[in-house]
Amino acid sequence: MRATGSPRHPATSRIIPGKRRAVLLIAILTASIAMPALAASNPRDDVRSMIEHALAVVRNKEMSLAAKRREFKDLAERHFDLAGMARDSLGAHWADLTAEEEMKFRDAFDSIVSDTYLGQVRDYDRREVQIASQELTGGNAEVYGSMLGGNEETVDLKFKLRILEGKWKINDYSFNADNAMRNYRDDFRRAIENGGFDGLMDRLKALQADIDTDLEGRHTVARSSSKSD
Repeated sequence: MRATGSPRHPATSRIIPGKRRAVLLIAILTASIAMPALAASNPRDDVRSMIEHALAVVRNKEMSLAAKRREFKDLAERHFDLAGMARDSLGAHWADLTAEEEMKFRDAFDSIVSDTYLGQVRDYDRREVQIASQELTGGNAEVYGSMLGGNEETVDLKFKLRILEGKWKINDYSFNADNAMRNYRDDFRRAIENGGFDGLMDRLKALQADIDTDLEGRHTVARSSSKSD
């Protein structure tokens, strides 16, 4: 006879609480891992540090233009979500690219992003950047600030970031109303719709040539000015 009051399924009564404890433990561990990942750094501090580094490079009169471009390439690789920006810049057309085309586009796109940013920072290098505020929404952030341009005009800054592998990465930015990703999307869409992938790469080559000319010209002027001083 079964003893009165003994559980009908004693093994089950012991296993179920154990499962619940295991599920609870997993949930706690998952939360403890995810929360530091999101809080690993402060996007506002990251943006300020990145811009201060960029300004220091721009103002270094001893560095060659090639060295400055290498510094900005490294800066972009560390602080920008270049892979995500490349995909976003082509929108739905990204899915049409082959693996080889993706690689060719990425190589050209990454250089354009870093060199364009170098040129833009050189336009606004008179004073330190002022980072005013930030807005956090889960794994996304927006950082707002300002700089004083060469003509004493205040330039509004806005950076959009997303968390990737525990680090904040810039995926878009604006100098006043000049939005980087909007410009890329509009420009690249026209190029690829009018000339396919070859037309897109021709457009990137033309952009890079214009950037090269602009950077070389301004570097020459800056060196001449420093020698006269």
